Amino acid sequence: MCTEPVKFGQRALDCDKCGAWTHSLCGEMDNDLYDEIVNTNFDWMCPICEATHFDSSFFSSSSDNSDPECSTQETGKKQSTKAKPKSSHLKTVKGFTILNINFQSIMNKRSEWESLLHDIKPDFIQGTETWLEASIDNAEFLPEEYTAFRKDRPNDRHGGVIFVYRKDIPVIRRLDLEGDSESIWCQLDIEGRRSLLFGTVYKPRHDDIDTVIDFKNTLEIINSYSKLKDIIIQGDFNQPNVNWDDWSVIKDHSASKETAELLMQVLQNNGLDQLVKRPTRLNSILDLAMTNNASIVGEVDVIPGLSDHEMVKTVWKIGLKRNRKPPRKIYLRHRAETDKIKQDLSKFQEEYSSSKNNNSVQKKWDNFESKIKEVMEAHIPSKMISSRWNLPWFQREHRRMCRKKRRLYIKAKLTGDQAHWDEYKEFKKVVRRTLNKSRRDYINGTLAETVKENPKAFWSFINKIRKEEAGVADLKVNNKIVTSDGDKAEVLSSQFASVYTRKRHHIFRHWGGVTYLTYHTWLSMKMVSSSNSRT
Repeated sequence: MCTEPVKFGQRALDCDKCGAWTHSLCGEMDNDLYDEIVNTNFDWMCPICEATHFDSSFFSSSSDNSDPECSTQETGKKQSTKAKPKSSHLKTVKGFTILNINFQSIMNKRSEWESLLHDIKPDFIQGTETWLEASIDNAEFLPEEYTAFRKDRPNDRHGGVIFVYRKDIPVIRRLDLEGDSESIWCQLDIEGRRSLLFGTVYKPRHDDIDTVIDFKNTLEIINSYSKLKDIIIQGDFNQPNVNWDDWSVIKDHSASKETAELLMQVLQNNGLDQLVKRPTRLNSILDLAMTNNASIVGEVDVIPGLSDHEMVKTVWKIGLKRNRKPPRKIYLRHRAETDKIKQDLSKFQEEYSSSKNNNSVQKKWDNFESKIKEVMEAHIPSKMISSRWNLPWFQREHRRMCRKKRRLYIKAKLTGDQAHWDEYKEFKKVVRRTLNKSRRDYINGTLAETVKENPKAFWSFINKIRKEEAGVADLKVNNKIVTSDGDKAEVLSSQFASVYTRKRHHIFRHWGGVTYLTYHTWLSMKMVSSSNSRT
């Protein structure tokens, strides 16, 4: 049991015997069990009193999904029926990975950026200092599997934030949470659990107190919601004078003490844990990762970055429902049995010409279409394929070099020897030059030389860097996310039908001093007249 007081907004229970408040984490209570108690009338006794109306197995079978965040609801009167804890799905479903990256220009590091996505395959990227502008489309630096929300600096390219996510994850942007600072907020609704809020924040200077105040205001809005949400915040906060081991300001540091104290106060008042404990630039922790639910954190690691900042890689123990596209069938036409196809179609033509049927045009077309498909299935081999992103210029030797760079980085971190750091930095430059050369040679050499012999590879590359086709975004209907194209069409059709009303047209109109009958009124009168004449 901890001795820390329960703060406003934290998940906790009031003991019905001693009256003491206990954090749900300290009571070894997962989210499902906590919600079960709060939403019923059970008495609850804290572990100190050692008197509870639950089975001892209730707490011995607790999961890792405990929550240091918050609620101040009290339990009511005792019931005779025992509550049964719900089993958590987090143990059986794989979690997701986030990269927190300071880019210092995405476009200048496309080869390293593409190889990073190909190697790690993250689900989300929370990036700062993108140095992008409105004329640069997402498709120019993102593979087909990903899309992104951006906030570029309008008058200065040396900034900007981005939230990259896989297209099969239904993320929505929360513009209502974004203030004037460089930040992006997104939400992911997951069936059966609390929603996730992702915040990507860039504080460009150590004394930028306005960004911290804007950050504080956003968290106050989030805390005002009736439904609790798990929050994940990452970004570059540029606050080198904070010792995150004991949450104190480093003495005699040139960075702003006032901004550092306010930042720590905002995090503590909102129950946010700062997870990064290793330096991300020189000897300072500038790139932070925060959450209000430490139980969902699986792994936090600092790995070699794309700029003078290192990256923060985090793994989260939350299962995601992905909207993966099903495999599609393609026909291998170069292996088709053309002679048999001609025989079958000639036979079908003779039978169709000799037959006398009075079928409708639609029926005739259905017969013709079914016959074509039957012939294709019989004489053209096929295979099932799924969309898969590959880097044609990223070879095995490049993967080995990236792994060696990672090993040199770990070695330098562990020893702290300047010679090891110099070795790592020099090899990092070699890797960057090698990747850039490989990508450049592929575009200027392989693609250009084989454009006549293999135009498919050339146009495939060109199509990937064209304008991104966003399509219709995922829709939220009755608290459920609609993701498939067919369901979206049905929802939009119903919406349009519900708001459509027939306009009432005037019977007569005046123009040029002449009064005449409108076409719609004439048509309606003619239909009524025809109906009366038939009766």
